[in-house]
Amino acid sequence: MLAEEPLRRARIAGRTYRPVLAAVALITLLGCAATPAPTTRPLAWVLWAEGQYSGSPTMWRFLRVYERLNECQEETHEFAKLAASMPDVRERIGSTVVSATPDGDLRTRYLCLPDTMDPRRTAP
Repeated sequence: MLAEEPLRRARIAGRTYRPVLAAVALITLLGCAATPAPTTRPLAWVLWAEGQYSGSPTMWRFLRVYERLNECQEETHEFAKLAASMPDVRERIGSTVVSATPDGDLRTRYLCLPDTMDPRRTAP
């Protein structure tokens, strides 16, 4: 009898209002589905230095943050140009510099990534 009590309350004048409740739930779900998802557009651009010795894991170093991508990209070339002026540099190709070190060659690439990405985190 207790299990039938909610059903009895849902009936008014001999009618069951389950279809009405289902319609309300459906409209609510459709309204949520129609709501646009938040954007993942970057608010800033981060300049990173990606360094790797021959045969070793990649190391990432945060350098600076920029509002615009073109500013960040210009700086990649400036950082590479500055690094290429060091005496131990073997070659420079674009924004990548290869240096000779006692531990072997060190390849350093300067690149811009959106602030929504962190290259230090690996994908699962």
